[in-house]
Amino acid sequence: MLFFLMQHLFKILTLVGLLISFSTPAAAQVSNVNATVTGGEKPCSATGNMIDTPNGYANCTATATKWETKIYEMGVCKAHPFGSAKTRVSLDASKCEAFYTETNPSNLDIAQLIGTSANLSGTMTLPPEGKYSHVYIVFDVVFTSAGEFTNNGTKYYNIAGGDAGTSGAAVDKVTTYFNFGAPGSCVSGFIGDQTSGGEEMDVFLTDALYVRSPAVGDLNGSNNCAKNTRLIVVVEGATPVVITPKTNGMKFNFKLTDGGVSFQDNDCPVHGGGGCDGVPDDFELGSIDAEFVVSGN
Repeated sequence: MLFFLMQHLFKILTLVGLLISFSTPAAAQVSNVNATVTGGEKPCSATGNMIDTPNGYANCTATATKWETKIYEMGVCKAHPFGSAKTRVSLDASKCEAFYTETNPSNLDIAQLIGTSANLSGTMTLPPEGKYSHVYIVFDVVFTSAGEFTNNGTKYYNIAGGDAGTSGAAVDKVTTYFNFGAPGSCVSGFIGDQTSGGEEMDVFLTDALYVRSPAVGDLNGSNNCAKNTRLIVVVEGATPVVITPKTNGMKFNFKLTDGGVSFQDNDCPVHGGGGCDGVPDDFELGSIDAEFVVSGN
């Protein structure tokens, strides 16, 4: 999904439409949680049930009208940057080549660029020739989203409190990542997710140096991960990324159409309710979903 979810001659970001294991070293074990689908999701329906609860779905996805965050870095790697077990404490830069970096990026509303491109202000460099099994992108941990969907003539959209409503002022949904688990320990890895194209995607919470907090011993005042200023998305391609002398473009296509935001039926048992009614109650940021494409080869 993905995931997610970048075009270059490297200066172009093209937009279409981007967890349990415990680990190594003994002094600083990090924790992951395996990705699960909470009730399942598919695009919202304009007729009938907006959320297909009769067939077991508790959420539906819609096109974002706002999907804003910051992008710090994009790169390719010859192996998973957090190790094959995904339990490294820090990103292994020795296996990766960053092709885009920006120390102080501005917010970028990707939803406003669906079907178009945006020039980025950071530094772009073509990676060395070779084959790369993984790609990654480094986001800020704060995402701001908005969206709407009309079902049977009634428009649902984001209102105050993260709710989905049909009246009142629209209020942007602000999602901040500081833990993939419950307060009291740090779960800094969300692993085993997939892009809409079926590629494996993992997400890691780190500090600005791309270092993860251990499961215990490094919590902030709210008992969540203390290292919580960067969100790193790693995607393993179905086939390796190949950089040749002919390569003249690299892009991440973010897939926000029918998937940038999500409407949730809180009455479904999977969300703690007593029985689904198919009516959206909550508005959420959708999954990160993107695909990586190289051109010119």
